[in-house]
Amino acid sequence: PISWIAARDIARAAVKAFQWKVSGCYELAGPDTVTFDEVFQRFGKDSGKKIRVLHVPLSMLRLPRRMSPYVRELADMMALFEAAGYAADPSILRDTFVVSALSLEEWAGGDC
Repeated sequence: PISWIAARDIARAAVKAFQWKVSGCYELAGPDTVTFDEVFQRFGKDSGKKIRVLHVPLSMLRLPRRMSPYVRELADMMALFEAAGYAADPSILRDTFVVSALSLEEWAGGDC
């Protein structure tokens, strides 16, 4: 699973960090920690459309990754997510930066 967060929420935390002179390294997360498949399912449900998901094996990215640093970075990121996921504590955004994070449904619906 992956902790998803809207760019809007990251920007709001950055503004507060500058305003309040907050220093340090923080892992920011929104309220939803779900798999890619669950995200597509929820986005599809909210839009009223079924989203077809095609799983590309990581081995298929091995050849193109030698030609492009972008594909290499994408392949490495997907391998990390597949092996370990990426979950962070959503309370840091709320408690440290006083930012109320968007849910996946709010984010997909454009309720910014």
